[in-house]
Amino acid sequence: MREIVSLGLRRMGFEVVTAASGRAALDFLALNTVPLAALVTDLTMPQMDGLQLATSVSRLHPELPIVAFSGDPYRHLKTPADRRLFAAVVLKGASSHRLRDIVLAVIAEAAAPAEQTQLAFAAGESHHGVRAPAAALESRGA
Repeated sequence: MREIVSLGLRRMGFEVVTAASGRAALDFLALNTVPLAALVTDLTMPQMDGLQLATSVSRLHPELPIVAFSGDPYRHLKTPADRRLFAAVVLKGASSHRLRDIVLAVIAEAAAPAEQTQLAFAAGESHHGVRAPAAALESRGA
């Protein structure tokens, strides 16, 4: 799934960087000197699921919007607190255009300075980082 999502985002103008796990994503965020615009994480992952990753990331980077990617988000996001960790939810099987629109909308909604809205980090069964074209689309939604 990671490769399909990252390939789709690359074809849409995003620059994608991958990491192998939730732990690797956290390590990347800790070592990365370029401010990131968004995190996209699969909710179903071994060792550290997307909810655990989002919880850790929101403590370390509360300004970083997080997008959940899941086939069954309601199984994972059971409480209002769980749902508030995410700026949007994208259902697996959504078109790459829909994913792009949501990522761009989340980035635009974060209203960071232009130089800080160029990268998005995406996490899945493995993880990706994304460089997004500057654009503001529809308001967030999933």
